[in-house]
Amino acid sequence: MDKETLRKEIDYHINIKNNLWLAIVATVSGTLAVFFALINGALKSIFVIIGILFTILLLTGYSRTNDYIGKLFKKLKKEEN
Repeated sequence: MDKETLRKEIDYHINIKNNLWLAIVATVSGTLAVFFALINGALKSIFVIIGILFTILLLTGYSRTNDYIGKLFKKLKKEEN
């Protein structure tokens, strides 16, 4: 790969990482809102568990994207040398 293609791919994955971070913040805040707003215990626990699982899924995606960006930066440094 050439340097310009690597830079565009890095920018693309940084954008994905930012969108994942936004989704994590929205999911956590929504889960907390449901936790404090609902009175029904069974419905509250179902939505909170779903929110926690979805947050874990998003954090995993964020971590993998961050690792991939690091690998792309290493590749870019090799291309520059």
